[in-house]
Amino acid sequence: MTADPASSRRRSGLGGCPLPTPDPAMPDRDRILRKIESLFLTRQPLSYGAWREDYAGDAELAPVIGSLIWSFEADGLPCSAMLTDGGFRGLQDRDIEAPAREAAVVLWHPVTVSAEEVLAWRHRLQALGISQPFRQAHRESYALTEADHRTGSYSKRFAAHILDQQRFAALCRQRGWAYDLQGVAGGFNVPTLALEAWELAAEFWIAPLATEGSAASAALPHLTTDQVCFRDLAGERLPLASVPEVVFSEVLRDVDLFVTGASVCNESP
Repeated sequence: MTADPASSRRRSGLGGCPLPTPDPAMPDRDRILRKIESLFLTRQPLSYGAWREDYAGDAELAPVIGSLIWSFEADGLPCSAMLTDGGFRGLQDRDIEAPAREAAVVLWHPVTVSAEEVLAWRHRLQALGISQPFRQAHRESYALTEADHRTGSYSKRFAAHILDQQRFAALCRQRGWAYDLQGVAGGFNVPTLALEAWELAAEFWIAPLATEGSAASAALPHLTTDQVCFRDLAGERLPLASVPEVVFSEVLRDVDLFVTGASVCNESP
C-alpha cells in the first residue's frame, strides 16, 4: 500500500471500535483476565481506594490480583510490589507501606522500567513459584527503534508478510480490532484499534492479494502487510514518539500476534 486510505479511515473511526470489554458469555476466568489485562490500556489510573475495593476486595478478582505486579508511590518514591496476605512486598522481599487512598495504582508493564528490573521480577516470581495468569513479567514489549525514529509517523517492522486472511480476521476480532474481510469486488478497509481513552486509533495497513480466477464475491485467501501508524481524533497522523510507550508496545504486541498467528509460513504442508 502506498496511498493514504482516507476513505477507509472514515469507516474505521474511533467511534467504531471501542476498547474491548469482557463478554458476559466468556468463561468466568477468561472474563476476569480480560478485565484485568485491559488495565494496561487504561489512561486514568485507579486510585488505591478504588483498586482495593473493586479489585483486591472482589472475591472473583482477588486470586488473580495477588499474582500480578502493581506500581504506585510509597514514601514519595515510585515502586513496584505484589499484594500478599500481609500487605505489599517488593523485589527485595521487604514490606512496603500501602499508598494513600487517593494515590494512583497501575498495572506494572515491563516497557516502563529497566531491563534489570524486569529480570529481577522474573527471578522473584520463579523463586516464589508463582505462575502469572497472563504474561506480565514475561510480557513481550516493544520500544521505538532507530528505524521508527527515522520514519517518524509509522513503523514498518511488521511489513512484507503474507497472511491467511481468515485467520487474520479471527485474531482481529479476538483482540478487539475492527476489520472486515476483503474480496476482489472491494470492501477495502484498514484494520483499526480504537483507543478512546487516549483519543487516538492504531492502524495496521494491509492489502489483499488477488490471484487469477479469484471469485468476485469471495474473500481473498491471502493479504500482505505494511505499516503500523497512529491517528488522533481528527484523523491526523501522530509522530510515533508522541504515542504513550505502553500504548505503542501493546499495539505492536497485537500486530506481532497477527503476523505470527496468521502467517502462511506457519501453515502445515
